[in-house]
Amino acid sequence: MASFLNFYLDLQAPGGVTLSAPASSGTLTVNATGFTSDADKVGYTMKFWGVDVVTNTVAGATEATAPSLPYDNNPHTITFASEGSKTLRFAVYDSVGNKSTEATAAINIVTSLPTITIDQVTGGVSPNLPSNDAGRFSTITGYRTLSFRFSPSMNITEWVVRRVSSSGALYTDPANEVIATTNGSTIGAVEAIAGGGFRSVTIDMRDLPTQTTGTKIIKVFGRNEAGNWSEA
Repeated sequence: MASFLNFYLDLQAPGGVTLSAPASSGTLTVNATGFTSDADKVGYTMKFWGVDVVTNTVAGATEATAPSLPYDNNPHTITFASEGSKTLRFAVYDSVGNKSTEATAAINIVTSLPTITIDQVTGGVSPNLPSNDAGRFSTITGYRTLSFRFSPSMNITEWVVRRVSSSGALYTDPANEVIATTNGSTIGAVEAIAGGGFRSVTIDMRDLPTQTTGTKIIKVFGRNEAGNWSEA
């Protein structure tokens, strides 16, 4: 053996590191994908971590507790311990331990559903409030306009009013009927309303989809920031 050695000093960290994750989620689990633009990834590893991340075989609450995974650019399931605004972190390490800059993703997790509360109901004859009985209406001037306001329990990004077959109907119920807007009924909007805020609604009986005598039920649905619709 000769009296000298050649070696390669590698001080170059992995580059072009990005992290892809959903901006919001209706569950405590999200799929995240990390990437590095390095051409040669032999011996590379990677980590996912963040405050409130459940430490398991995929990710950890801190960089130190996060497992070191062989590098790939496949989706990995990350689990959080609670809902709220979260920051997920990701880094790539080369074969000699050089660490990339950290990539981050902000994720808003909302697992609870909004509830909608209706009040200030006016327009009906002989109402029985607060039993949710708005009274009697017709399509005659002076007796055809139902007005009320509603308030969501949490921030919502969209709301709709539908005629439903039962008070327990869900937003996805195929029996729900769309109310017309021909006579000025307000039936929904893609609109941000803060939890505890209010929105006024007017329904003209002439806009109801089924013009028959009998008891009718209308229901307000709100969609939260994670995309989930209210039920109650």
